[in-house]
Amino acid sequence: MAEKREYVKLWASYESYFEPYSDAEVGRLVRAMLRYKSSGERPEFSGSERYVWPAIRRDIDEASAAQELAAETARENGRKGGRPRR
Repeated sequence: MAEKREYVKLWASYESYFEPYSDAEVGRLVRAMLRYKSSGERPEFSGSERYVWPAIRRDIDEASAAQELAAETARENGRKGGRPRR
């Protein structure tokens, strides 16, 4: 079986999300994104990062759902024999 791809997308729009935050706050957000994606651990922010986290979490959840749907579609097509030969 193929290895499962694990990654976290950093959308270009995040540049505007991160603009008001310090480098330390952005670092905490990115680390939280990695932990959330790998283990589902929901971070507890004490700073202003807590205001942008719901939007980032939604993006991660939607991307994960889309990835799982695509994988399930590929598995189903594989069970049917895959792409027909030409």
